[in-house]
Amino acid sequence: MTVEFTADKQALLLALAKLKPHIERGAHGLDLCPTMTPYQAYVIAQHLDPVATEISVVEAIPCRCPDGDDACLRNLPMAVQDVAGAIWQSLRYQSANALEVLQIVVRDLAKQPGARILVMISPGFVTGGMERKRSAIIDIALRAHVVFNSLDAEGLPGGGEVPEALGSRGGRRYNWTERSQGLRQSILTELMTDSSAATGGRLIRNTNDLVGALDTLASAPAVSYLMGYAPSQDPDGSYHSLKLRLKAEDGYEIDTRAGYFAAPPPKQAKGVQQRIDGEALSNETVDEFPAQVRVVNTGPGAIRVDIGVDAKGLKFPRKSGHSVQQLTFVTLLEDAGGNFIEGKQAVMDLVLSAPTLADMEAKGIKASTSFSAPKGAYRVREIVREAAQNRMAVSNTQVEVR
Repeated sequence: MTVEFTADKQALLLALAKLKPHIERGAHGLDLCPTMTPYQAYVIAQHLDPVATEISVVEAIPCRCPDGDDACLRNLPMAVQDVAGAIWQSLRYQSANALEVLQIVVRDLAKQPGARILVMISPGFVTGGMERKRSAIIDIALRAHVVFNSLDAEGLPGGGEVPEALGSRGGRRYNWTERSQGLRQSILTELMTDSSAATGGRLIRNTNDLVGALDTLASAPAVSYLMGYAPSQDPDGSYHSLKLRLKAEDGYEIDTRAGYFAAPPPKQAKGVQQRIDGEALSNETVDEFPAQVRVVNTGPGAIRVDIGVDAKGLKFPRKSGHSVQQLTFVTLLEDAGGNFIEGKQAVMDLVLSAPTLADMEAKGIKASTSFSAPKGAYRVREIVREAAQNRMAVSNTQVEVR
């Protein structure tokens, strides 16, 4: 559901009423033994929580080693590790999708006027191994001055996550110890922690007063500072740590971005118009196919530019029984110092029968345009682009208007 910014409470309530829950299958474990949530699978696969691994090994005994075979029991930790890796890889897309949606929201919010605050309410989700995606979202928010305020919706912790060994088949329950609660919270709220600290926002957690927390987070920070610098080296795609220190630290705490990925801008192939515009800004000539330009005075303060293209030098692909081609003509009028005065662009779509093509190959393809110009020296820069092979013909012609 998407609702544009509005003060209409009824419109907001109607939109909220249309929201539908999308239950993640990993929230109750996959149909594997032992069952694991995404968090369990992640910490086991990454060797982050030995207690979680021990719990899953015990849970796996009834379904993997029901006879208590010694060889089976010895291999069980490795089997659990493999299951955890498979489950995390199959559920990782849930976190990736959430980050994609969040990036869309931040881009849209960046276009809005005024002070922008994004309030993220979530019990958290695993984003380990997705540091580049997190960094890209923070980059967009920082450049657009969007503040992230976050609320850990899980509230006060209740002793750790409690996995069910075998669900309805009846297995023992094992609790993580209190010491694992900090690790769990750190992993699940990593995105909220990083984005809030980086953008000058706040993260509120370990509270059941969600309404009071929202009142706090819905307002912009009273004071924040945006600091930046220009790296001396080109982006290398690697992670760079950041550290900020205050000379006088009395009474102050600093929340800053821990680091960033110096991601190079994505390489994009030049579009047709980009290439044409590039040639318009250049002084170089190009002769990838034959074209001639003639500039003549047609009267006081007027010139005409005649362009001729040798059709025998072009490819004409066949389409629906005709020979087709497209020519783009860009004609620029510049003064003697190379300063732009006026420009014209036109497109010629050719859909030719065999006789017409033969006539054009014999006589050439003609085009012309005209300009009004006072007396003086000028340069006409002509750019012709043919579409079949994406080639250019670019020339400069000097003219004196009398």
